[in-house]
Amino acid sequence: LLLVALAVRWQLHPQDVQEGLQHPVRHAFFAAITISGLLLATLGVAFFGPAAPGMAALWLLTSLSQFGVTLWVLSRWIAGPAGGPNTKPNWSAVTPVLFIPIVGNVLAPLAGIPLGYAPWAAAQFGLGLLFWPVVMLLIFVRFGQAGMLPERLLPTVFIFVAPPAVIGLASLQFGAPALLTWMLWG
Repeated sequence: LLLVALAVRWQLHPQDVQEGLQHPVRHAFFAAITISGLLLATLGVAFFGPAAPGMAALWLLTSLSQFGVTLWVLSRWIAGPAGGPNTKPNWSAVTPVLFIPIVGNVLAPLAGIPLGYAPWAAAQFGLGLLFWPVVMLLIFVRFGQAGMLPERLLPTVFIFVAPPAVIGLASLQFGAPALLTWMLWG
């Protein structure tokens, strides 16, 4: 549904979509499409099993797309607004919304392992696991440098709960002890 809505919006208002892609905060929300696909694949595998028709294709497509979105967001960190090197931090753009495209990679093992794609799911999980503390540190530094978030962005602080919770679930897929999962959930 998100993908269809984006396609319709792109047809009716292409300049608005382009503006959203260039916006320092809103661009991160585009990752919600790939994350939705990973979550749908996870639900499909959980309810219907890994042999369910289309689940492997959905997971592969959205997993690779999530990786692509991650690379795109990371390239935006490196490049400045004019495409040159980013020499001055834009602290107003550092919000918990950055967890969506970067840490969304930790969702890959939830369906990837049952579908038989453990090596790729592990690599993607590792990418999300690597950037989880990086994004968290950037956000805390942002709070120190630029103050708390504007009121309209305060609800995004709840995103802090998602990465350790999903990392805990994914660790179970990798066969980690349940105690580790409980620690992450705590």
